[in-house]
Amino acid sequence: NVVSVGLVEAVVFVGPVEVVVFEGPVEDVVFVGPVEAVVFDVVFVGPVEAVVFVGPVEAVVFVGPVEAVVFVGPVEAVVFVGPVEAVVFVGPVEVVVFVGPVEVVVFVGPVEAVVFLGPVEAVMFVGPVEALVLGVVVEAVGPATFISMV
Repeated sequence: NVVSVGLVEAVVFVGPVEVVVFEGPVEDVVFVGPVEAVVFDVVFVGPVEAVVFVGPVEAVVFVGPVEAVVFVGPVEAVVFVGPVEAVVFVGPVEVVVFVGPVEVVVFVGPVEAVVFLGPVEAVMFVGPVEALVLGVVVEAVGPATFISMV
């Protein structure tokens, strides 16, 4: 278990990780092994600049704004509460929820369920998609301006 309250500039986790909590701003973090639960709580402090998950991910929550995140391995559940600039999912994805606005998201592997509650600028699905939910009330939630399913 790791708890970080101050600024995190660069961290590399090589082995398996069970619980990590970042309450301060995060600049560069790399997870090489499997990750069970990670909470990024940066809503009052600062953004997440760059995070890479190489191994499998069970549950990750980003509360604050996110600049760039890459998931290479399989993902079970990820929630983005704040605004998101760029996210790439290379492996299979079970559930992803975007509450805030999203600029660019790319899904390379298969996707079971994705929910966009905020406005979306660009989304690309390269692999198969089982369920996609966009905000029902377009005026209150925001439109999806571009969605590409390859």
